[in-house]
Amino acid sequence: MRFTDLNASDLSLARHGDDLELTNVATGDVVTLKGQMFEDPGDWGVDKIEFADGASWDRDVILQNGYDADETVTVQGTSGDDVLNGTSAHDLLWGGQGDDFLLGGYGGDTYLYSVGEGSDYIDDEANSPYQLDVLKFTDLNEEDISAVRDGVNLKLTVLSTGDTITLDEQFYSSTQYWGIERIEFADGSFWDRGDILRIEESGTNLAGSQLVQSTQSNATNDDGQLYENVIQFPEAGLEVNVTNRDLLASASNQTGSTSAASDIASAEIISLSDFLSAPEHMNTATDLWYEPEPIGAVI
Repeated sequence: MRFTDLNASDLSLARHGDDLELTNVATGDVVTLKGQMFEDPGDWGVDKIEFADGASWDRDVILQNGYDADETVTVQGTSGDDVLNGTSAHDLLWGGQGDDFLLGGYGGDTYLYSVGEGSDYIDDEANSPYQLDVLKFTDLNEEDISAVRDGVNLKLTVLSTGDTITLDEQFYSSTQYWGIERIEFADGSFWDRGDILRIEESGTNLAGSQLVQSTQSNATNDDGQLYENVIQFPEAGLEVNVTNRDLLASASNQTGSTSAASDIASAEIISLSDFLSAPEHMNTATDLWYEPEPIGAVI
């Protein structure tokens, strides 16, 4: 079997019975090798897997990787603060309530998190291109969290609770595989490793309509008018790129019509692109509205 544009690092492995599944990490597409792991003598399945970079796996390597992918260990915490240690196999780690420390170790590990389960710290400590490590939110979507780079760590904040999930050394290397390779959300969307590495220290806007430092979706003003999104700037000097139309930017915890002058930060830089290109059929009276406060502020 030859992959024309994929390398070994682009795939994750899973064994299901006698079959071996190769998953494209970027797309989620699966190639199934039927009967590849059938142990009866006779050389079932393919004898060699070749990759775009010239590397290859012979039958022994294929079988070994398949056996390694067969074991899954579930490690579950309590309602208190736990320290959970994974194994060298593929672990499913769920800290539960409380502020937990999760150490996955080697193997393709999955870390589960649900809203209200406290602030967790995840240290995967495995640098392998062949094992897919996943943070899976069971009831949270992209718009429910903010993501910010904190040194070499990645900090995810649940907007409704303020709880954080810290991924240890996620940005230790852009070419190696420390940290996790995928963040999955309840609605089926996900961030792959490339998406994660694009997160900057000031935050991210990966999905286009989500936010950077802080966000509220479907916010309303005093008149009850619905806004698609609200961007909030909690500190001076924050630089944000906005590419989504119909977006209300506010420097306080209120919408633009109610923000107090005392809440306005002094040195925001807001870059707006494609903001005035709403289709004519939308009959948009005003695409962008900005009210400087206090009087005399410089635009």
